[in-house]
Amino acid sequence: MRKYFTNIQFCPNCFDVANNHLKHLDINKNILKCDSCGCYFRNNLLINNSNGNFLFPQFSEIKLNKIEESYVNWVCDDFDGKYIITWPWKSVKFIPIFLSQFLFKNSNSKMVVFTNPIYFQSDEFSDSSLPNILDSLYSINNPKDNIDNPIIDVDDVFIKSNVNNSNLNTNFVDSVGVCFNNKFDLIPCFFDINYCFINSIEDINKDVLDNQLFFINESILSQHIIEFIELISPELIIATDIDALYGNNRFGKGNKIYDLFKMDSNLLLFSVDLNQRDTHKIGQENYFLKNWDIIPHTWDYSIVLNKIKDMGIDEHSFCSSSFSDIQRIMPIFDIDFIECEVLSEIESTFEIFNEIFPHDKKIMDSLKDLMKTPLYIKGAHKDYCVLKRNVTFEYLFNLIYNIDLDKWESLMNVFDEVYDFHGTGKNPIAESLVGLIKNKNIPDDELVVIVHKYDIKGTKLILEDYLGENNILVSSWTDLDNDIEDTPITYAISTIFPQPKYNAFSSQIEKLDIICSPNNHKRFEVYKKNRFTENGLKPVYLLSEDEKAPGLLKYCLKDVEVPQEYYNELNKIHELDFIYNSQNLMFKRFNYSKLRKNDNAILISNSYGQSMFLKFNTIIYILDEEGKPVDFEIKYKNYEDLVNNKLMINDGGYHSIGHIFFKFVIENGRDIILPEGKFKWHGFKNLIENMFEWVEILNNIAHDEFKRSSKDLDSIKLDLAKDLSSLGLTAEREKYIMDVWLDEPQHLETTEGVVNIYEAERPHGKEDIPKIYEWISSTYSQFALTNLGARKCYTASKLLKRIRNNFLKTESSKLGKDLDELNLEFKQFLNEEKELFIEFQINSVEKVKIKNDAPSFEIITNPEEYIK
Repeated sequence: MRKYFTNIQFCPNCFDVANNHLKHLDINKNILKCDSCGCYFRNNLLINNSNGNFLFPQFSEIKLNKIEESYVNWVCDDFDGKYIITWPWKSVKFIPIFLSQFLFKNSNSKMVVFTNPIYFQSDEFSDSSLPNILDSLYSINNPKDNIDNPIIDVDDVFIKSNVNNSNLNTNFVDSVGVCFNNKFDLIPCFFDINYCFINSIEDINKDVLDNQLFFINESILSQHIIEFIELISPELIIATDIDALYGNNRFGKGNKIYDLFKMDSNLLLFSVDLNQRDTHKIGQENYFLKNWDIIPHTWDYSIVLNKIKDMGIDEHSFCSSSFSDIQRIMPIFDIDFIECEVLSEIESTFEIFNEIFPHDKKIMDSLKDLMKTPLYIKGAHKDYCVLKRNVTFEYLFNLIYNIDLDKWESLMNVFDEVYDFHGTGKNPIAESLVGLIKNKNIPDDELVVIVHKYDIKGTKLILEDYLGENNILVSSWTDLDNDIEDTPITYAISTIFPQPKYNAFSSQIEKLDIICSPNNHKRFEVYKKNRFTENGLKPVYLLSEDEKAPGLLKYCLKDVEVPQEYYNELNKIHELDFIYNSQNLMFKRFNYSKLRKNDNAILISNSYGQSMFLKFNTIIYILDEEGKPVDFEIKYKNYEDLVNNKLMINDGGYHSIGHIFFKFVIENGRDIILPEGKFKWHGFKNLIENMFEWVEILNNIAHDEFKRSSKDLDSIKLDLAKDLSSLGLTAEREKYIMDVWLDEPQHLETTEGVVNIYEAERPHGKEDIPKIYEWISSTYSQFALTNLGARKCYTASKLLKRIRNNFLKTESSKLGKDLDELNLEFKQFLNEEKELFIEFQINSVEKVKIKNDAPSFEIITNPEEYIK
């Protein structure tokens, strides 16, 4: 590492930049006193020599702490790759030094730094002003010529003394004499480096492309920025706060940060926000960034920090951070969870609601609201005490009454018991809340109740109903700090877990009780362990031999034995999170047809005691033992091969690669011409709809007959299945035709509209679709079809299957440049999509026979209830 100096005026003792804290002494305008720490020092010195009188500016050597220095030294060693760095401090101060060292070794390279735009301001009185720091940073031009001579030290250049003023001049002049005798040259580090600041999209233009160093506002990452960076083609990209770079759409599929991860550039991603640290899941099985080969450097793990502290003095200066400023992880408040057991009865109804209203987000959001609101669920619309954020429950039960009377009665029994739906109304959360307030016996002015922001007014009224007139503050997590400022409030009761952005490490709250359902208790325990313990906020990652890092980190991790309790805790967190997500069946993306009595099925299980039924003769998407995505067709002769593979689980059940594939190609391949034989299709939506045409028509026939007949839908489908099984088709079993061919479609929402997806993509026999079309035309004339249409439908299914297989297995589709490019995009998309799923590790597989109707492709914990 080269030696670096700056002529920025700052206190050499506490490193405050010259501002209101630094004052001139009346006895000498060149002597300053720091009001922060009391240190005396000079600003400029009048030098007399043969060339006349001039002012000599004060240069201070910049001394980095050991962690910062290790990265600057690493640049000269074997630095390359992509890294996320758990930084012990709230900001990264040494970046200008790192950039200078990187340019010294890679003089023609371009670099991009994403950071907070407050640093873009040109302010000579700010210790974070990038223009000021870059213009005032110097290094030694000819250090080899002076290798035997001592370099001026910060203690030599500056007077750091509180002694009598008469001694100041003598001490300082001696130091300056040493400086001139050494005759080393200080040159500005960035004098020949063109750099610019991109604060908004409007700042991107051709005039800035010739720059070598680009500082970009971390809040404007977008497609325009990605294209701009691709044009620059930087060798190095730095993010001084990766969580700020993510933005609000943190794990959204459209977040452009993933495009940044894919680039060939070296990456340094600093994690400085303890409130967001747990979301990266560093050290856990589902570490989020592993698929981009982003390696963690975990500096703030306690063992690493202690080793560094044991090495000696905490050297730091301007552009550097002190070990005394390392972020602490202890939250101010203690958290206890108060279980409201009766809420588990409401949670048990969620699956019934989902059966009645599949994929209805508003209704599912209303059910989630029940787990966190103290409001009543029935009453006058204008009454603040009544919950009415999404769908009112009176309206909801009226709908259910007209749809399914049996389910209405089942649900109403529960809601009457819990919420007194037909009486005056009550809420178990409100009752728990009032009970806590009475038992704690805390003065009103020391207590705050925290609820959803839309529930504040109603909660105040409910508390008055129960407690009479009171001065209890009701707030939300967003407004809490402002609301309790200048109050004696230290105790809080909440119905919601603290939001991720809430800073629990500087909160006024000392004690927090959270009212929750038993199921949410498990979920909140996971959050608590991730967000308020060292395991979640200051994790450790043990580097393998081939993973690169600064020498200091490798030294600190050498021979480190992480306590088994650490991994036990991480596995517990992973297990709780897995089970919680699996139990929330109301968020299943797709419903799969049930297994019926006497059906053969596959039962798979994992190490968490969770199981799933799979159907024979279906193609599923798995990750093989190497983590590669492949299609697997479940047959009687190969089902045991599923052991040690993984299914991708989301929202409580298996998610088909077919659905992922269909949605992607429909939205991204809408303009591709797809020829096959004498047919062609414009875009994938047209191709997919044509492929499902035969089964869509069968579905339409069933529903058309249902409208005009007194029979129920299942009876009509059974009659159709009998007729179809007599046509000499490859599929002869009525049961298979009814359960698979005549199953209801899944509604796939895409940017091109809703597309119906069926479990049966095409019959196995080449002549089956022509036979079906001929039978439809002769039996149901209103749905008459041509033989040419039958051949086009069959050809569409063959083409789509070939494209899908190529997309999974090869880089080339062998169908043209457009599809090859889409193929590569799909592989990248699939890699990202995997991060939104949980891996279900298959530990055991067995063939079983179903005795009662059983869910397929869904997580269950009681398989014995369904099998003979």
